Amino acid sequence: MKNNKNKINKDFVSRLMAVQAFYHIIHNKKPVKIVVDEFLDRGLEIDDHGAYDIKPNGGLFKKILFNLDERLPEIEEILKSHTKDKPLESLLKSIFLCGICEILLHSKTDVPVIVNDYLNVTHEFYDQGQVNFVNGVLDSIADLVRD
Repeated sequence: MKNNKNKINKDFVSRLMAVQAFYHIIHNKKPVKIVVDEFLDRGLEIDDHGAYDIKPNGGLFKKILFNLDERLPEIEEILKSHTKDKPLESLLKSIFLCGICEILLHSKTDVPVIVNDYLNVTHEFYDQGQVNFVNGVLDSIADLVRD
């Protein structure tokens, strides 16, 4: 995984960890509560060197995952309508779902920061083409939510 120390803060770490946790949920079919506890216990692992040195904003991390779990059908439908049923691999889908969930939760104040952090999360795993794709979809959803 790439690593750019300049963009790292507690909220970014929480968002990156939420994406990783939801990816884990998709693949391991574990309950959200168990995964949340596991991830908060072990921290964010970003590469072969172990845990990250900045602790996440645990409240934000929990808020993203518990709200995503609660509203998953609605959020998946929003994603589907904006990606026109394009097949998405599970990590990219996790990025979208966490980002959409958070846009819905913070529709008035934090949206540019939220979108920017999810673009930075996408940069950790993908090339610029996928980052542009994520940007277009999240911006489109943000515009609808703010209207």
